Amino acid sequence: MEKRRKNRIILSHRYSDTRFRRKKTGSSHVNLAVLADSALQQINEKKYDTGLRNAGVNSIIKIGIAFRGKNAVVKRG
Repeated sequence: MEKRRKNRIILSHRYSDTRFRRKKTGSSHVNLAVLADSALQQINEKKYDTGLRNAGVNSIIKIGIAFRGKNAVVKRG
């Protein structure tokens, strides 16, 4: 019997709504790369991978996604 690899992906995303930000801050500029980093940081801070590691998963891919309209930034951590 073939041994199955246990690979898992954890995704976290951020959405930038420029209409809301413009009302709150007066600026519509949002750096999507910074938001993608923030999504990765949340995965690490909240230890989303703990349950998977306890279940024997060694290969975990962490992905942070930030998007606004048709623009997106994807980072792997």
